[in-house]
Amino acid sequence: MTGYYIHNQKKDGSGVSQKISAQMEVFKEHFNMHEIILEKKKETKIQRKLRQKLFKKRPKLLYDDAYLKIREPDFVYIRKQILDADFLNFLKKIKESYPLCKIIMEVPTYPYWNEYPKNKLGEEIIAQEKQVIPQLKKYVDTIVDVGNEKELFEISTININNGVDPKQVKVSGKREKTDTINLIAVARLREAHGYERIIESIKEYYKDNGNRNIILHVVGEGSELGYYKSLAENDFCKNRVIFYGYKTGDELEKIYDLADLGLGFFGQYKTGGHYVSAIKCAEYLMRGIPVVSAVDEEYLLELLGKYYLSFPDDASAVDMNIIIDFYDKVYAGNIEDIHESVRQIAKEKVAIDVVMKPVIKVILEDYEENN
Repeated sequence: MTGYYIHNQKKDGSGVSQKISAQMEVFKEHFNMHEIILEKKKETKIQRKLRQKLFKKRPKLLYDDAYLKIREPDFVYIRKQILDADFLNFLKKIKESYPLCKIIMEVPTYPYWNEYPKNKLGEEIIAQEKQVIPQLKKYVDTIVDVGNEKELFEISTININNGVDPKQVKVSGKREKTDTINLIAVARLREAHGYERIIESIKEYYKDNGNRNIILHVVGEGSELGYYKSLAENDFCKNRVIFYGYKTGDELEKIYDLADLGLGFFGQYKTGGHYVSAIKCAEYLMRGIPVVSAVDEEYLLELLGKYYLSFPDDASAVDMNIIIDFYDKVYAGNIEDIHESVRQIAKEKVAIDVVMKPVIKVILEDYEENN
């Protein structure tokens, strides 16, 4: 079988980039698989400024170039793009040229409209999507929902979690406990991460004369970075909330090796949805780092109380004392044994080959029915 994975993600070492690479490796184990990266239309500085400032448009993706790279596909796996007329036409051309080709679209986050810019551009994108969505079912056979929706856009779904490749993720290099409890948050910082709840928790803990040494390491950039920095500008959080900006490679590894607990999502309630599958939670676990979050993924609930601490998905206060008690309970034994135990569970629950099994199964079953 011949398949194509189509996306527009740069090879930048980010969690999304690593996930796509890992998915490709799984696909290659089963199919003659090809990767097509959607390129942006080249433009001069003046053209870019006009598009951004005057026309309030996103850059055009070269769908026609991508289409020309496709040859006799049995299936295409497309990571969701902005749902506009160009994207719809791309799907239409594939289906008309290759009627038996199965078109599978992955939706990494749902609902997702709150992630678009809160301005005229964002409004225009949403308006375009509302026009296109009713027509998707003509061309898309299945949606891979990284979540728990049974149907999206009137199209049946395959539900998966985000997964990681154990070969790409090192186990934590931390070997000894210290007097400091290090919390780590690695993310493209947006409203749904809700890390204001953690920053406020640190502030309140020290206002109440807390005596444990708590450090929050925030790695990443995004729309909420300025907000989080402003919340941390007080004597209680001084030197206790560290912002690193965007980091990859060895720099990121060194920060991970400080971490005792990994932070998931604490503001998903703001999006109107109450479920999200976080790549970083899977990565924390694969590194052997226990998780604290307010979004209960199914595999996390199996670890509840042992290697996972859950808080309500709302605006309520997060009690730092509960996090401290969890830390003391988790790290009562040998730290290396704990890391290895957590990593082994991650291999069973969120390794990419395990996560992608339902997708591979559907593709193979569909092929057998039509051949």
